[in-house]
Amino acid sequence: MKYIDIELSKFFFDLGGSFPHWVIAFFATYLIWIMGILVFFVVKKKSVHPVRTLLFLFVAATLAYALNFIIGYLFFRQRPFEALGLDPLIDVAYPKKSFPSDHAAVVFSAGAYIFLRYKKIAYFLIALALFVSIGRVLAGVHYVSDVLAGAVVGIGSALAVIYILEKKLKI
Repeated sequence: MKYIDIELSKFFFDLGGSFPHWVIAFFATYLIWIMGILVFFVVKKKSVHPVRTLLFLFVAATLAYALNFIIGYLFFRQRPFEALGLDPLIDVAYPKKSFPSDHAAVVFSAGAYIFLRYKKIAYFLIALALFVSIGRVLAGVHYVSDVLAGAVVGIGSALAVIYILEKKLKI
């Protein structure tokens, strides 16, 4: 399985090199901020209680980030450009961990939370989350399994926030 992950990731790293660097930088670094702004305006326009919804989104993203920190500490994995001797296509602070992807966890926690609340716009946000995650792999800073694990953590965090805060505690 590890071999498949590395080979698939190498394919994406090579593919990333065929795009202009600014395109990869946009998807891997800046698109997350655009998604955050869109989420803010979607919540502001569609939510009956926008402050509550934004707070829950923040809690879900923070939970995802915290879980990633713990997982990354327990299962530290070097970034692909370090392990494979590649030149990353974006600037990253290393030796931070590669597994799981914090970017994927945060964007998928927001995308999943919005999906469960406002389905029509959520498809667009999920597509943006996919582009952010693919951009991280194309840039050579994450393996495919890193962004998949980050997505699972993010979706799980959104579900946990909805279940615990809304269903159980009825906040």
